Amino acid sequence: MGKPHAVVVPFPAQGHVRPLVELSHRLVDLGFRATLVCSEFDHNRIMAALRKETQLGMEGLCFATVPDGLEPEEDRSDLRRLCEFILVAFPRLFEHLLGKLIEEDKVSCVIADLGIISALLVAKKMGVPGVGFWPASSGLLALSPLVPKLIESGTIHSNGESIIQNQIIQLSPTMPEINTNNLWWNCYSDPMTRKFSFKQEVLCHRAVACFVSHCGWNSTTEGLSNGVPFSCWPNEADQFFNQKYICEVWKIGFELKPNEDGIIDRKEIHGKVEALFCDEGIRRRAVEMKEMAESSGRISVQNLGDFVERIKNKTN
Repeated sequence: MGKPHAVVVPFPAQGHVRPLVELSHRLVDLGFRATLVCSEFDHNRIMAALRKETQLGMEGLCFATVPDGLEPEEDRSDLRRLCEFILVAFPRLFEHLLGKLIEEDKVSCVIADLGIISALLVAKKMGVPGVGFWPASSGLLALSPLVPKLIESGTIHSNGESIIQNQIIQLSPTMPEINTNNLWWNCYSDPMTRKFSFKQEVLCHRAVACFVSHCGWNSTTEGLSNGVPFSCWPNEADQFFNQKYICEVWKIGFELKPNEDGIIDRKEIHGKVEALFCDEGIRRRAVEMKEMAESSGRISVQNLGDFVERIKNKTN
């Protein structure tokens, strides 16, 4: 009997790809073969970021690519365009790819980001067990069924328009004010300038005393697991939800607040960062949260082991 084979499908955005890369590695460690299905663009970024010593440990992990339907010069952070591709083109492309993978070697299951649920529908159509993966917090998952009510009440727009105002940052009196969408690291298309980076390698360094974060769930868990206090700067999606937990529930960070003109000025940045450095309570709680995250890891390992056994039993 050969190894079970998982086809893993992340939503084509960096914050969604990283956790499923990690899961694929863990599955390989537990006796699976895993095929990670990425857009061609994300695949190139991942491979460029992996170091040679990491690639040596990639036996059993394969990659398959699909085009993302965008022109080379188009902005891959344009969520609306990505969603159009997922709705219109991805099901057909993935069905073709999954058919080829099944012909080459039996597929035990498809593990798909719930942001790309069409992959699960294709898996069901082709008789392959499907598993949904949620890359954000469980709190947000619990809130998701309420979205229709939020649209009904007018809290969010049914046409998908953003209700978030662009923010302005002022780093120094000698620099002009900068719209956050125009920060230099958001504008360069040169792959040597704008790389797919793994924050975990940075956050574990002893010189890091503060994490200025947009509070995406990956960033939140990486900051927590390294005991680093946060300066919170949310922008969209679940980031405001996570910021509430960081600042008001766990109390391990401060929010960077814009002034009445919508500008996060140098005084605000200086004040909050200095407060973080001086607040022993926040630093102590951050270390406590790190210890809690480490201890809860045993439960996660057990749950993953149980999942692996269920898939193996289904395929035997």
